[in-house]
Amino acid sequence: MSLFRLLKSLWQRQSVAELSRQIAARAYPFVRETVDPQAVPIPKAEARGYIRAKATPVVRSQVKALLATEGRLAAGLVPLLVAHAGERVVQSILADLSRDKARQASRWAA
Repeated sequence: MSLFRLLKSLWQRQSVAELSRQIAARAYPFVRETVDPQAVPIPKAEARGYIRAKATPVVRSQVKALLATEGRLAAGLVPLLVAHAGERVVQSILADLSRDKARQASRWAA
């Protein structure tokens, strides 16, 4: 492989962080609609587990879809991508639910 091709392939590769962002963005709407906001007034650790359980199958399917389209991902990256993207989805949904809860509290106070 020439130096030019090597540099080009390195330049075009996306980082794990970027791929996990893409996967999380694709998975988020599907997971968000399955999470019942009324079922999450539980402690934060339990809510994280509940959301992670809902998110994991969706994130895995998005990783498989990415593998089908990209094709060049190493199989060893799959668990890493699932973990990183899953954590991003969990954090995003927890933040959304927290904002929704704060909005409801301000409405009740008004």
